[in-house]
Order: sequence, then structure tokens, then C-alpha cells
Amino acid sequence: ASSAQARFGARDPANCTGQVAVGMFLAALAFITLPVPALGLRLLSNGIASHAAPVADELDVQASDLLIERDVYYVMVMEGRPLQKADIFYHGSNSTRGAVVVLHGEEGDKSREGRFAQKIASWGYVVMVVNYRTHEDVLLAVNWLRLHANIYRLDPARVGLYGYSAGARLATRAAFSAKEPIEAVIAVAGARGQDASFAQPGGPPFLIVHSSDDSVIPCSEAQELQKGLAKRSISVDLLLYPGGGHRPRSYEPDNFNTRLEVFLGRTLGPAMPT
Repeated sequence: ASSAQARFGARDPANCTGQVAVGMFLAALAFITLPVPALGLRLLSNGIASHAAPVADELDVQASDLLIERDVYYVMVMEGRPLQKADIFYHGSNSTRGAVVVLHGEEGDKSREGRFAQKIASWGYVVMVVNYRTHEDVLLAVNWLRLHANIYRLDPARVGLYGYSAGARLATRAAFSAKEPIEAVIAVAGARGQDASFAQPGGPPFLIVHSSDDSVIPCSEAQELQKGLAKRSISVDLLLYPGGGHRPRSYEPDNFNTRLEVFLGRTLGPAMPT
């Protein structure tokens, strides 16, 4: 099943003042004359009309209460930044859950992490997979998710970051510069030893995942980051695989998934009834 989302009247964000006014007026009329459930849509607080669809038929992992909203805008035009979108996996049941923001690598976009995001969501978490440009976008995504905690039934105090390759480095930088604490960071094939210099003592727990034969980022970078974080009294685990190249999670996927699930359970906790 697919989902459709649109910001009414906003075809060209740089030149659409009249279109937005007309579009919002027509949208208001539509929602006055038809109840939201009849349209199959939910108007989020950022002005996005969102259709939530089950994902069990779409991806590999079966979860009866798992829903997805695609292409939700979490960054509008601001200080020269373009629109940024996210896909959000969440649960229909009445439980308060931890959440994970997932960052793709330098190639591709959020669609590359869709199946993996659903795997994390199947463990009981809310997952937000984002397109981004800088670590500031990552912080905006976290803030947006926390503001919508009631909609997605998540605990705003239990938010972690997962990043692959370039996304891993941005997750690290975002965690160290966040005003509100990040509760967990998973850095896969993107650790850089020098990033430990940005850390403050008592920062969020880290799981660093790397391959010994990574030809893009040497495993010595992961080891340096581990040492640097440990010196700053930050809890850090290093999962180093003997193979897998720049995609270590593909080397021993069952082992990787198990270690990741245990780490998230320890740092973000299980779903809690409301």
C-alpha cells in the first residue's frame, strides 16, 4: 500500500504566495464538508495531509499494528535550507515507545533504509528515516519528532540516532551538539576518531559498528573513537566484524540485528503501556 501526502497549494515554495492562500482556503472547505476519516487522511500540525497505511504487505517483517507515513516534511524552507522529508514507522497500539532517527549514507536517500527501518520498528520502536544535508537537519528532525510525540505515541525522553557511513558521522555530531539529550547513538561504518573531541563527559551511550576490511573508512578510526569516548566517561561498545567492507551489517546480519536490538533495549527501553 502507498501513501499520498501534499502541502496544499505549495507547488513552488520559492514563488507560491497566492497559491498557498488559495490552496489553504480550498483545503479548509474540504475539511469542513468532509470528516477526516472519510478522506483517509490526518492533518498533522505542520500542515501535511497524511495517509497512514499498513506496511506488512510492503516489506519483509510482519507487524500487525505497524503503520507508515511517507514524505512527511520536517524542515520547511528556512535560512536557505530546502524542504526535507521523512518516512515515519509507528504503531497503532496504545503504548509509549522509544524512537530512533535513521540516517542513510552519502549515496541515495531515505528509501535505501526502508526495510532496515521496519526491522527496528518491529522491535517496538517508532522510527523516523530522514533525508538530510547537515547535522543541523538531524537536530531539527529530532525536535520535530519530539513535538509530535503524542501523535506517534513516543516518549520524547527516549530518542536515539542511527547512522550509516556519512549518516553515522552526522549522528555523532548531532548527539554532541543537541540541547536536549540524545539517549543512544549507533554509528555504522562512519566513525571518525577526531569526533571524540566534541564529546562532553557523560554523553549518550554509543554502539560503534565497523569492518576490519573497510576500505573507505579504516577500522582504526572506529577504534580511536572508542578510546576517545571512553576517556570522556561515555559508555561505548565496539562491534568489529572481520569482513563486510563498508557495509558491515551485511556480513553477519543475524548477529548484527541481535546486538543492535539488545543495545536499543538497554538504552531506549521497551514499549510501555499508557
